[in-house]
Amino acid sequence: MKPSFTSIDWIDYLHLIYNRLFRIIIISFVVAVITAGISLFIDDQYKSTANLLPNDKRSIGIGLLNSEGAGNISSIASNVLGGGQPQIINRFYVLLRSNTTLEKVVNRFNLVEHYNAQGATHPVKAAKEILAQRSIFEGKEEGNFIIQVWDKDPEMAQKIAAYYVDRLNKLNNEISTKEATEYRKFIEDRYRKAQKDLDSLRKEMTRFQEKHGIYELPQQVSGYFSLLASVTQTKIQSEIKLELLDKSINKSSNAYQQALEEYNTINKKLEELYHDQKGQNIILNFDKLPQVGARYFQLMKELEVQEQIQKTIVPLYEQAKMEEAQSLPLVTIVDAPTVPKEDEWPPRAFIVIASAITTGIICLLFYLIAFSLRENKDYIEYISK
Repeated sequence: MKPSFTSIDWIDYLHLIYNRLFRIIIISFVVAVITAGISLFIDDQYKSTANLLPNDKRSIGIGLLNSEGAGNISSIASNVLGGGQPQIINRFYVLLRSNTTLEKVVNRFNLVEHYNAQGATHPVKAAKEILAQRSIFEGKEEGNFIIQVWDKDPEMAQKIAAYYVDRLNKLNNEISTKEATEYRKFIEDRYRKAQKDLDSLRKEMTRFQEKHGIYELPQQVSGYFSLLASVTQTKIQSEIKLELLDKSINKSSNAYQQALEEYNTINKKLEELYHDQKGQNIILNFDKLPQVGARYFQLMKELEVQEQIQKTIVPLYEQAKMEEAQSLPLVTIVDAPTVPKEDEWPPRAFIVIASAITTGIICLLFYLIAFSLRENKDYIEYISK
């Protein structure tokens, strides 16, 4: 007769659990005791923590540029100088995780011996890997930066964390000082060039003015044309007077000759005004006025451009000198690393409890499966043939 699979009722399972409960408890207890004994051989790990707050070093100096006429200089300077919290946090990661920093920590505290890495193929490399695993760096959303160091020696954990803080401050100051100095030199060179260009233009304008007798061209041109109009009007009046005398008296008379001399004098002066070559006072050369005017306005435009450059570059130059001179700390230590009083690892109580519960579950599953197999022994032997 073909055997059939027998389903186990849950009441039978409960009865089995009741009968085996004491044995399960004893086994779980024994495993928990053994686990507790083994956990005693695991080295205690202590955690030392430093809480840092990166300072926006350039905020004070940049604020001075937010004055009338400075425009967007402050934003330009902050971008050039690399300001901003995320950039500083990323820089912290790079500096602390660098191979150079890890090697300096290993050598300073003799971590090859401390970590028992003498037997490794590359002892220093092995010690650096262990150090990297036991060093945690984390930038928080609030803007602060956390350094955590784990070690079996609480004093060593505190010393390594403190060294991380000191090295971070040192490297960050070196980088920022170098940035500020290079930026100041760049602005200074640009400032000196702008000054030189402005002085050169001013000298050229002076020579131009002396050569052509031009000081304020628009006013001079206005006065020049007023003078031409006045002299032309006098010429017309003299010409009319001369025509009247020509019709009324003899040309050889003294009155006519005097009127003719007056007319010739006025006409000569008018020609001089139109074609002056001396360039004295406000007298302009009418023939050369377009070329002279074009050059004048070109020089005025170049002067205005250079003056605007000066207005922009001078605040930047002063700002760059302030940035180089100021000595604000780049990192504020909110919580200095201290020698931990209690170990953070291993969590022995949790390990013992977890091992006891896990053992109990495994034992329970073992008895339930064994009971099910035993009740269906004939069926299993039949289907296995």
